[in-house]
Amino acid sequence: TKPLYINDCVKKIHFDELNAGGDEGLKLWEAVKGFCSVFSRVKRRRLIRKHFLAFDTLNTGKITRFQFVDTIKEVAAEFFLDFDYKIREVIG
Repeated sequence: TKPLYINDCVKKIHFDELNAGGDEGLKLWEAVKGFCSVFSRVKRRRLIRKHFLAFDTLNTGKITRFQFVDTIKEVAAEFFLDFDYKIREVIG
């Protein structure tokens, strides 16, 4: 049998965390937690709200998925945030 290395164990743990064991609800929960932790600071929240309001010209309170993803990309680039693309895929 193949010897077990720590690197292999860490990769398996990360894979299990990202895929949440196939549970879509858990995967979404983890993605929302990651999103909230990245955008929890006041300046980041204000900027993301400003971008959302710029897309919502009819004041419906709704934006499209593409507008959401574009906003996240712009805010993450402006603040040099390390926002995991896998989280963005799950939420967006």
